[in-house]
Amino acid sequence: MYIIKRFFRIKVYLWVVLTILSAGLAMWGYGYLSGAAERQHEIKVSTAIEHIEQVNEVVFLNTAVQKIITAKNYTTIFGQEVPFSEKSALLIVKYKAKFGIKSPVRIESSGENSYRITVPDFQVIGLALDEQEPYIIYDKSGDILSFTTEEIDTGQLITDEFKSAEQQNFLTQYEEDIQESARNYYQSLFKAISPDIQVQLVFE
Repeated sequence: MYIIKRFFRIKVYLWVVLTILSAGLAMWGYGYLSGAAERQHEIKVSTAIEHIEQVNEVVFLNTAVQKIITAKNYTTIFGQEVPFSEKSALLIVKYKAKFGIKSPVRIESSGENSYRITVPDFQVIGLALDEQEPYIIYDKSGDILSFTTEEIDTGQLITDEFKSAEQQNFLTQYEEDIQESARNYYQSLFKAISPDIQVQLVFE
């Protein structure tokens, strides 16, 4: 009877030892595999060209624009602003605006070696963020209770600036510079054909 009890006692101890060893091996294996494993990232991009259009665009003026944008969000309850719930952001955006024409000029002979060029209305040809430093998030902060407030979408702020009517203001502001550039462009173009050609530009 004593021998049987001792046998089972030894067997219980053996299972305890095996369990501890198995747990230790499992933990070591997990740590080894975690250290040896490499984290992989897979990115898939699909591109589709939706539209192709032939254009007759001529750029007469490039402008480099730098804008400072400030935005604030805050939480309201019953139409009243919650104190210390404000989130604010300050961005510096740099982009280039191109101004010119999108339709062809009309060329008419006005005499011997003389031509009149009618230039259509100037338009905003395109906008593009600065390649070197498109924007800087100069400051982004929140008050102590700002966790209740919606985050400021800085990407949307930049997109909205591209949609703004301010580009048309630039178009009006620099109209004389655009006209001067157009004169130089077409006079140089026709002078290259013949130095005797006289060019008169008319702006619609």
